[in-house]
Amino acid sequence: MLVPDSSRALKDCSGAFCWAREDEGSLQLALALLLDVTGETETALEWHEMFCRKYVQELSDTWTVPEIDIALWLYCFENSRPAV
Repeated sequence: MLVPDSSRALKDCSGAFCWAREDEGSLQLALALLLDVTGETETALEWHEMFCRKYVQELSDTWTVPEIDIALWLYCFENSRPAV
């Protein structure tokens, strides 16, 4: 089960997860999901805000997200943007 604790150690947006809306709980969930799937602090911090806007805020009230979906989302965004 995914819990906010490990992602809060990285960046404390909220003590609870939320989704389907724009708030700190959605940001915390986005960060936690990316950290869980990639295991990379830098990647999770770099992409969590966009992942929240484009993915987490679009989740329905009840959802399940396979790891591969998150990995593919990240791969597509990392490879579709010019390097900064």
